[in-house]
Amino acid sequence: MFYSICSGSKALQRLAAVFFVFSLFIIACLHCGSPPQPPAIDHHADLHHDTKSPFEIQQRQRIHTSWTKENGSFDLNNHLESSTTSTQQQQMETMSAVVAVETSSASSDDKSSQKQENHNRQLSSSSRSYEDKVYKHPSDEHFLPPGDGKAAEEKYLSYLPHSGFHNQRIALVNALLLADHLNRTLLMPPVVLGEAMHWREYDALQSYHQLLSKGRISSTYCQQHPNERRCIRSMRYTSLRWDRLFDLKALKQRVNIRYRDDYSLTYLERNYNITNDDTYMIKDKLLYDYRITEEKGHVLGKYQREITMEELAKRPERHISFGSLFGTGRVLFSKRRNKHASQLRDYVNDQFVFSKKVLPSLFQATDSVVKRLGGNGSYISIHARVGDSMFARLSQQVMDKLWKDIQKYRPLIRHPPLPLETCLGLNSKKRRKKQPSSSSSSPAPLVLFIATDAPEPTVHPLFTSIYATFPCVVTLSDLFDYDKSQLATLVNPEDGINYGQFLVPFLDGMIASRANEFTGSMWSTFSSYIRFMHEKTLHKV
Repeated sequence: MFYSICSGSKALQRLAAVFFVFSLFIIACLHCGSPPQPPAIDHHADLHHDTKSPFEIQQRQRIHTSWTKENGSFDLNNHLESSTTSTQQQQMETMSAVVAVETSSASSDDKSSQKQENHNRQLSSSSRSYEDKVYKHPSDEHFLPPGDGKAAEEKYLSYLPHSGFHNQRIALVNALLLADHLNRTLLMPPVVLGEAMHWREYDALQSYHQLLSKGRISSTYCQQHPNERRCIRSMRYTSLRWDRLFDLKALKQRVNIRYRDDYSLTYLERNYNITNDDTYMIKDKLLYDYRITEEKGHVLGKYQREITMEELAKRPERHISFGSLFGTGRVLFSKRRNKHASQLRDYVNDQFVFSKKVLPSLFQATDSVVKRLGGNGSYISIHARVGDSMFARLSQQVMDKLWKDIQKYRPLIRHPPLPLETCLGLNSKKRRKKQPSSSSSSPAPLVLFIATDAPEPTVHPLFTSIYATFPCVVTLSDLFDYDKSQLATLVNPEDGINYGQFLVPFLDGMIASRANEFTGSMWSTFSSYIRFMHEKTLHKV
């Protein structure tokens, strides 16, 4: 056909030539000018079934896994809005990069690995920025076990603390005893000062610790929204490493300790390579659920079940995670090891006596008040815990028992109730530092110091009999001005909270412990701690 046209008129020949060139142009465009088509994307691989490149899908899956492991689900579309491509051309460029990586040389693979490593490092940095705001110091790292804590052969033990300071201390002592016996490293949680966190079942308590973390509350946010509920609550407590209160250098050389500054699962994985699959959880349903014994057959008492140390020693998991470890009878050793266990317990307890080196401001305030009381051992003291929770409900019983206990001092009372100025104005040199029972001839009136959480005890009906009977009754508020003290300068730099305010009860207890004789409230672990300090420190000060 083409030959026939070419043999015709010149006009037809020109028309044929144009048609031929146009045909070649169309063919060339069809075969050479069309862009390469990307391979089909498996939408089922994406979490939201939208059109994304494989690189973006993998990125979304990594971020989703990282986030949900620590915090639960969230909207990936919003999170990736600023980092993923939105136009078809950008998707094609991303796809081209993926294809190039798959077909490139080893040097390109190295670049891709570096890019992935940088991405993972950013995620790790992001997770670290959400850690709870615990007061730590570089010196805390001294005397920790060798290595970075990620080695497979290093095994761990942890627990969930709760309640006030003294209950947290009791749980920590139990945990240290277990870690030492099981040859595991204790992941020591921070001490929480201020508003107490009450006991809950294992899962609920762990979730509550995560909920109360200050890692996601910026100081600037709360400055701008001071009346928001979570900001108000965050001002009621603060978290410190135990090293901020006690000198633990010797203890860390006796028992393997590392720190657990946050209760998120990613914290354990990031810092110690601990995963859920390698964790043995011992969950409690009751406050006094399990008792841990060295041998079977111990009386359970208030506990519901027995877990032997032999069972725990056989656990292959790197991490044993307990719920509560509070309770003075929680951990029991066998009779044949009683002496060793008792010595170890005494040693551990001795490490939790307040240190002047660590808390000089607390000792300065204590010395100042004790001096005004006449000096160490020149007064008697009681601890009246009646202001919170169970003790508020049972305050009458607590005070009735205290009143009965201090009747032994009645023979020493030689003066009627005196004004505070008269009591404190007496020359301290006239006070005879002897046992109250042998000081009846002393011209100085008997001074009773009351450590208490009761508001305004001078007008509190529970204290009427005491004020009417003893000549010199003194409380902390009579002698101590917090705003002018060094305690007011103690601040957790991580959350900006003044933690000196939470040390005032310790000041109260330390003053009571310097008395010649001390009487505590029944059921109170704080009273037990004051008695412990009284026995350990009275003759060392």
